[in-house]
Amino acid sequence: KTVELFEHNPDVLDTYQNRFRYIMVDEYQDTNHIQFLLVKMLARKYRNLCVVGDDDQSIYHFRGAKPEIMLNFTKDYPKAETVLWDINYRCTKNVLQAAMNVVGCNQIRFKKRLSTPNEQGKPVKVMEFDNPREEYVKIAAFLKKRLEAGENLEDTAVLFRTNQEAEGLVGALMEYQIPFTMKEQLPNLFRHWISRNLMAYLKMAAGDRTRKLFLEIMNRPNRYIARDALTQTTISF
Repeated sequence: KTVELFEHNPDVLDTYQNRFRYIMVDEYQDTNHIQFLLVKMLARKYRNLCVVGDDDQSIYHFRGAKPEIMLNFTKDYPKAETVLWDINYRCTKNVLQAAMNVVGCNQIRFKKRLSTPNEQGKPVKVMEFDNPREEYVKIAAFLKKRLEAGENLEDTAVLFRTNQEAEGLVGALMEYQIPFTMKEQLPNLFRHWISRNLMAYLKMAAGDRTRKLFLEIMNRPNRYIARDALTQTTISF
């Protein structure tokens, strides 16, 4: 709607172009078409536009991101200067090399080679599993073996893509009696609002008539019942 506003009201666009004379876009590889048009319109007057991103890190195609927008930036802005940050300070040489071997197979990308001043580090292992449970048990067994060998696990981190994967891993760690800490709270299916609503319906069907329980589901689906209409602590049907 903002793009439509600017297209049909040049005076409004001019106002915002004057307000935002310098524009920087981060994570530009995750830009979608509408965002591209919006930035292009805002930057058209003064052409002070800086974008930062890595086309190899584009992971949001499923929600409209188009890495080709970044790949075409120098065509859209032929006078733009390209600055390549090709030094990685986070990873060991082995980790960085493994990553470059993976992304290097992409055919449509900015050609680049990264380097790091860090140490060589341990080799990267790749393991395949038939199911998540097998993976969790393997991790837990590996940590258990280190623990029994007298190693300190406080310098060990387990990373996973989403917190949905944490539940199975936590179960395996508890099963193998491996102490651990988590930065985030373990997701609980039964705390989700859908589960709470289902439980509320079941409890009311079993005879529970508390006001708090009824408030949980009185407008799911919407029945246009005002909360102010409920003054009693129990509900009578």
